[in-house]
Amino acid sequence: MIFSKAICLLSIFSIAASKPISTSQARSNDAALVDNRRAELNITVGSVLNTLQDQVNTILPQIQNLDNANEKTLSPLIGDLTEALDNAANDLSRIHASGAKVDSKTRRQSNDDTAKLVAGIVRSITVTLDGVVNAATGLPVAGPLFTGVDKSLNRVLFGVGSLVSGVLKLVAVLLFNVTGLLGSLSFGLTLAALGI
Repeated sequence: MIFSKAICLLSIFSIAASKPISTSQARSNDAALVDNRRAELNITVGSVLNTLQDQVNTILPQIQNLDNANEKTLSPLIGDLTEALDNAANDLSRIHASGAKVDSKTRRQSNDDTAKLVAGIVRSITVTLDGVVNAATGLPVAGPLFTGVDKSLNRVLFGVGSLVSGVLKLVAVLLFNVTGLLGSLSFGLTLAALGI
């Protein structure tokens, strides 16, 4: 029995020792793995935000068209909105984990475009939810649902801010006319993320 264990260990060590690799080879393998992972993801901040905008533009009209907002009709739509925001936040964190960098040449234009896109998404969500808040005020589910949207929106803003330096300051400037609405919806996390 001891002999069989010794043979097993010997075979494991011989396999491991038969193909040693150098540190530089290991580093190049790691770099290739990261490059492959980036290519596999093939996502950018802009593509994530465009996808989010498309989803938001599908969900918000449904919320606006509710004749009588109640728990049964509002809850699934707010859930869809929160899920879309969470998916975008998760995609943004995957970009951050991949170590993607923005080319310095296109950084300024990218910042402006990204800020406009983020501001448009936040504005659309804020105006729509403010329009529903009067009908939903008496609903016990409205507060927690709106809190969920605030948390998810904050995650998106954090993700964008960590990838595109200075963009949240531009977004805050573009949203000056809806900051009161953000406050009335109790979107404290969103306001804090924007530095307002």
